[in-house]
Amino acid sequence: MAATGVAEKGRSTMSQIDDMKLRTDVTRRGPATLRRRGVLAGLAGVAAVPFLPTASASAATTVAATGPDPNLGVVQAYFNAILAGNITLAESYLSQNCVFNEAAGLPWGGQWTGPNGFVALNEAVAQYFNLAIQQVNLVTAGSRILADETLQFTSVATGKSIVMVVEEFYTTSANLITYVDPYYKDTRAISHLAGICT
Repeated sequence: MAATGVAEKGRSTMSQIDDMKLRTDVTRRGPATLRRRGVLAGLAGVAAVPFLPTASASAATTVAATGPDPNLGVVQAYFNAILAGNITLAESYLSQNCVFNEAAGLPWGGQWTGPNGFVALNEAVAQYFNLAIQQVNLVTAGSRILADETLQFTSVATGKSIVMVVEEFYTTSANLITYVDPYYKDTRAISHLAGICT
């Protein structure tokens, strides 16, 4: 991973998508050192937030993005708030009717609406996993912003981990996020690790 951790790609959307290395690396590890419960490890001086994803030890703790698209700045600020553990600030970038449209095959599948839905969604994920953000690249994708993410899911129950690429498309309006549409490389692998499918 680049030292900057999270950066906007300056290339076209199609070349960015063509270059993405979509991979799933299932590993057998002990309990993760970065947990979403209690302490945001690696973020010194940050107040504890029980369910937000953390930055992995090798990742930067802020999202960098440059470019003329103002929508990119909104999504960048949202990610920076999450990485700083500031739930109130993260919520402030969401419209009251913002929809998180999660894949039906996941334990937390379905639609979650507004800032309260954002909190409830993260709490639902935290029932199964400690989530660490390894890398995020932001790129303009037509009228939306694509967040190309590498995430580590560590099972709360077993300590086993999976590293997976997740592509999230963000729609914004009036400097607020209005729709989040995530695509996981392998929803079955996540559900299997969560213990809800064989």
